Amino acid sequence: MNSRIRWRRVLLILVLAAIIYGVSWLVFPDWARTNQGWLVLGALAFTVGLETASKLVEFILHPSPRTTGGGTKKSPSGDIARSVDIRNVRAGGDVIAAAGDILINYAQPTPFGASNEIDARFRDVAGDASLQVEADLRRALEEWREGHKDEANSIVRQIRTRGATWSSLLPTARAKVLRFEARIALTSDNGLSRAKELADEAQKVIPGNRDERLEALITRSEIGPDAALQSLPPNTVDIDTINLRASLLLEVGRTEDCLRLLRVESLGLAPDAETYRLRALVALQKGDIHRARVESLKAKELKSSWLSIQFVIAMVDYWSVISPAAHPPILGPQPVPVQFLMVKCDDESQARLRTAGDTFNMLANNPSNSTSERVGYLLWALACLSNVAEPESQSQAAAICKAILALDPVNFIAIGWAIARDLSIDLSEAERKLKAATENPEPILTLIARPPAATKTKVACQTRDNEG
Repeated sequence: MNSRIRWRRVLLILVLAAIIYGVSWLVFPDWARTNQGWLVLGALAFTVGLETASKLVEFILHPSPRTTGGGTKKSPSGDIARSVDIRNVRAGGDVIAAAGDILINYAQPTPFGASNEIDARFRDVAGDASLQVEADLRRALEEWREGHKDEANSIVRQIRTRGATWSSLLPTARAKVLRFEARIALTSDNGLSRAKELADEAQKVIPGNRDERLEALITRSEIGPDAALQSLPPNTVDIDTINLRASLLLEVGRTEDCLRLLRVESLGLAPDAETYRLRALVALQKGDIHRARVESLKAKELKSSWLSIQFVIAMVDYWSVISPAAHPPILGPQPVPVQFLMVKCDDESQARLRTAGDTFNMLANNPSNSTSERVGYLLWALACLSNVAEPESQSQAAAICKAILALDPVNFIAIGWAIARDLSIDLSEAERKLKAATENPEPILTLIARPPAATKTKVACQTRDNEG
């Protein structure tokens, strides 16, 4: 027993004995005067007996845990765990156990039969650590959206590799970490199986607690967007689920349904940056360049550093320069070649193309990109520079096209731009790959061997400007 507690009990016994002695003098003064010695002994005996009885009742109601010979204490569930000194629980939320940095997960039976006060202290520690982890996850998500994928992965790895901290987290916090990792895996090439493993692991941490959005994303990667739409709960009203459902509707071509869903103000919700980004894409799909620009700039006001928003702003700049007659019925993820006569050649439009091309190049050069992401961004940069009526830009377009074909030798869109703009590129490797990959490559090979007469972009622009 702690020595301070022992002296307090002794002092309490003496005080109680003195009170009994004083009361006896007041009630039985004659007897107390003649039997002072017995009175003192009786007061002490009564007080000690009262203390002993209270300890006996406490032992019966709350039996102390048995201690094994090895210095461990046995929990009510029968598990053996090392004893942890509660004095090692500090206000900052750290727990350093006496033996081996053992942290107690409050969700499991307390390993040494601690009192409610001790269990609450550990619960507070686990809660503090979990709150910190959730803050770290929000920071990792922001890093990811800004294109700092390595930093986001580093934050998650630090959470997972701090074994003691990981074991002390609340189950909800551990599940969030696992599900965040699953989302990261889905964005990588061939990451579907890993994402499913992490999602299953999170489900085991909290059985019965589903993450419908993650399940829908996995379904989209595994089966397609239509199946992902079916997997989402129909009546969920939160901004993240609405945004995901809207993006899937847009992907399957249900533009009007997507637009109705994105009018979140009618539901009492405030649009966030992702909502505005999706509204910009819907406006682009409908051919409303002005509305697309307005919505994309609203998104930029909220989250200017998000790569997805920078990408959409550059897309708006690109399509604003292309004649509506050349817009495809459904805007695809990559821009297909257009005739140069469909490209605006005024100074403002050409400047927009250069700005958009710089943005796509910047996005492509992110070292955290997967191969498919890099190719996708480079295709947009190729489209922008291929439509700029300057020899220097055409040379840059040729360099970008070569970079794409080095990563994906049979990329039809890159080959199409090379042919449409007569870029100075050797397509013999693409021809060889196409022969190996295509059952009937003759139509494509003929197009590569005999490209149409190149449009002299600078001359074409000057002619159209003069005619205007």
